[in-house]
Amino acid sequence: MSQMRQPDVPVVQSFANLSGTSTPFSLPVGFYRAEMHCVDPNNPPTLTVQTSDGLTVLTTLNTVIGGANTDLGIAAPSIPLTGVAAFQIGPNMSLVCVVTGPVATSLQIFG
Repeated sequence: MSQMRQPDVPVVQSFANLSGTSTPFSLPVGFYRAEMHCVDPNNPPTLTVQTSDGLTVLTTLNTVIGGANTDLGIAAPSIPLTGVAAFQIGPNMSLVCVVTGPVATSLQIFG
């Protein structure tokens, strides 16, 4: 089975083993995709991308995709399970990522 080609979209911000609130960061105006990896699909962390002042939530993610489907002969993935959320950034926004619950083993923002 062939693999679908993915667009070449660069990672613009990333965090490893994030729990709690990230350091503030800013990105240019535009559209972005956050991709979160976790270890346990039955107990995923909750990711919130918000302004540093906490007044505006841009996106919240607390589900993951992936896993095995033995009915279709799909093996369990060898990489951590992933959740994806999209959001838009306006001008002059200082952002933070907030992870509650279990650790997000990897968090990457593409844009």
